[in-house]
Amino acid sequence: MRTGNLMRSGNPAMSAFQKPVAYSELSGTQDQPKTMTLQGTVNATAIMLGACASAALATVMFVPSHLIMSVSFGGAILGFILSLVIIFKPTTAPKLGLVYALLEGVFLGGISLFYENWAGAQAAAADGGGVVANIGNSIVLQAVLLTFGIAGAMLLAYSTRVIRVTPMFTKVVVTILIGYLFASLGTMLLQFFGVGIPYLYQMGPLGIAIAGFVVVLAAVTLLLDFNLIEQGIKSGQPRYMEWYGAFALMVTLVWLYLRILYLLAMLRRSD
Repeated sequence: MRTGNLMRSGNPAMSAFQKPVAYSELSGTQDQPKTMTLQGTVNATAIMLGACASAALATVMFVPSHLIMSVSFGGAILGFILSLVIIFKPTTAPKLGLVYALLEGVFLGGISLFYENWAGAQAAAADGGGVVANIGNSIVLQAVLLTFGIAGAMLLAYSTRVIRVTPMFTKVVVTILIGYLFASLGTMLLQFFGVGIPYLYQMGPLGIAIAGFVVVLAAVTLLLDFNLIEQGIKSGQPRYMEWYGAFALMVTLVWLYLRILYLLAMLRRSD
């Protein structure tokens, strides 16, 4: 991805919106295909989110507890590979987007149960069904509600232009995102060699503050996604970009959900 493209959105999945595909490149005919619409993008997003939620619920309910983490990380790895295919070939989004959503659901089901248990919440149960049985006390439910609440607030702020996605705003957000990415990769690399960074991801006020900052960063990234989807619709990009836009938006929503879940788990443990 070119630097100029990256500076327009912090979500790498949005890179396809940087270089609109010319209609002449799609077929040998002169017929203009149907273009991307807002309603189509909303429908595709709803379908993918529904598939993701269904897969997550099925994973928690039906996968044996001793296998759930292995199955979950298998879904994460396959989902990551599939996401790369979609990113580098956006025309596959209508066919592969739903499969990606199901794989992400498998991953989220397992990792959500892990955080329930890690947080020591009463909703966690050893048989793997506690998240469902005690969902009223579940940090998973809280994380889901907060994710959609924040996403709705960001969409309202964007649509009413309370927050304007200007070029300077985009550059600042993307610069912070790049810094966070390098910091995360560096931390993972150091931990691989047995070197820990004190306080960065540990319990305590600083660790909780950092987790909260990342939640805010993920929320703000949604504004960049909304802007690029709007520009894609205005520029009349091909119909398959509805599914690609839904896929790209889901990447940010999953990140936001995971960061909220992690923050709630830290707060629960610190009680």
